[in-house]
Amino acid sequence: MPNASRSQTPAPLRATRPMVTIEDGMRYVLALHDEFALAEPEKYEAILAVLRALRAGSMDTAGVVARMEDLLSGHRELLHDFNQFLPWCYIRAHGPAGGNIH
Repeated sequence: MPNASRSQTPAPLRATRPMVTIEDGMRYVLALHDEFALAEPEKYEAILAVLRALRAGSMDTAGVVARMEDLLSGHRELLHDFNQFLPWCYIRAHGPAGGNIH
């Protein structure tokens, strides 16, 4: 008879990330548009270029995170919202709007 304690799988250290939907991505890009498209169109285009590079695989996650942190500097809520698209190991806290996410 197998030992019951051996058959149990240990609980993960962190909960599984919720799946991000196309709608989540569209809402985020819309928020970026609302913030930057008219006021800072060059920055908006740079942000979109980074997101396209990530999607195409021409920029690694660490590079994307660094670039987005630079582009979104001063926009804590947008930085916080960007975390939903990142693997656990890249999530950052961005002050009061972001809270301590770890």
